[in-house]
Amino acid sequence: GGAVSLLAAIRTPGRFRSVVELFGPTDLFDPNFRDDLEALVNGTDDSRPGVGFLKTEILEPYINGGTTLDDARRALIRRSAIYFADRLPPVQIHHGTADEIVPISQSDRLAAQLEMINRPVEYFQYPGVGHDPQVGGQLLIRVLSFLGK
Repeated sequence: GGAVSLLAAIRTPGRFRSVVELFGPTDLFDPNFRDDLEALVNGTDDSRPGVGFLKTEILEPYINGGTTLDDARRALIRRSAIYFADRLPPVQIHHGTADEIVPISQSDRLAAQLEMINRPVEYFQYPGVGHDPQVGGQLLIRVLSFLGK
C-alpha cells in the first residue's frame, strides 16, 4: 500500500496533490533490505507481503538467466520511490519502530532524502509499534490534517 501510493504519485505527475505513506518499502537497495534480497537469491523463503512477487518476477528470472543483472537492478529501482523523490508531491510518512516486515530504515531514508532535496515531508514514528497502521486515533488525526491542507 505505502509503496504503491508513492509510485502512483511518481508515475502520474500532477494527479496527486499529496501522498500518505504507511509502513511501506521505499528503497529495495537499502542495506537493511539487501540481505533479504540475497537470502531470496540463495533460496530462502520469505512470506512477507510483496516479497513473493519480487522473487518470482525479478530475482528468479535473473537467477535462471531469463534477464540480465542490469535489467533486474532497473526493475528494483523502478519499485524504489526514493530514487524518484524529486517527483513527489508533499508526503506524510508513518512507520512503527518495531516493524519486522518493513524496516524503519526505509522510511528514515525516504524522509532524509526528501528533506535533503527540500521537498515537503512530515514524518511520524510510532515507538514499539510493528507493521500495523492501527496505532490509534493519532495517526488518523495526522492524516486527515495533512490531507486537509
